[in-house]
Amino acid sequence: MLERLKIALVQSYVGAIAIGLTLSSGISQVARLAVNPVTVWQQQRQYGDNYPIGLPRPAPFASALPQLLMAVLLLLVAYGLLRWLYYPRAEEQDRRQDQASEPAQDT
Repeated sequence: MLERLKIALVQSYVGAIAIGLTLSSGISQVARLAVNPVTVWQQQRQYGDNYPIGLPRPAPFASALPQLLMAVLLLLVAYGLLRWLYYPRAEEQDRRQDQASEPAQDT
């Protein structure tokens, strides 16, 4: 069943599109992760009067953890799809090489 799904995804290019989308989303999350502390700092400066006196302000890096986890998850999914759909297993490669290296015996 999974082999048929794999063949369908590869032949219809849906797998390649899915890998591209997840990879681009992961890269976008990494870019957001790099910009997020600056954005939080700027918002705290701009709207600092809205924070009640006595309560500590949240750290700029505190909101970066969910984005970091999402980026890692998306990149791992893209890598997993790439390995599953387009890279054959090592055993299959060894078997193919063995079959190609053995000469045909005509005796």
